[in-house]
Amino acid sequence: MEKRRKCTICGSALQQPATGRPRRYCGQVCRRAAEYELRRLQALLTAAERSEMKSHADAARFPEYKAAGARDAAQYWGKEVLRLRTRLHEVLSGLSGDEDDEVPQLGGFS
Repeated sequence: MEKRRKCTICGSALQQPATGRPRRYCGQVCRRAAEYELRRLQALLTAAERSEMKSHADAARFPEYKAAGARDAAQYWGKEVLRLRTRLHEVLSGLSGDEDDEVPQLGGFS
């Protein structure tokens, strides 16, 4: 029994074998693209987490008139961290178009 799925990266149809682990990518190029996306997300997430921690520390350290900007920055970086973690989770969970509707494409940050 073969199940059809779509490649996580390019959206092309995949022939799934009857047994074994389901395929997620149509080939080596798409697999490497997904690995690159994961490394990129991890680097961006690390930088965003550091910026968030620094902003929180600055807000605690600065006088009140300067702390407001640091609190705003901390709020911004907190949202960015959440967005990147969500995207990383999507990539790692392999959202690969089990539904025949729309295939979530990697690489798009919105």
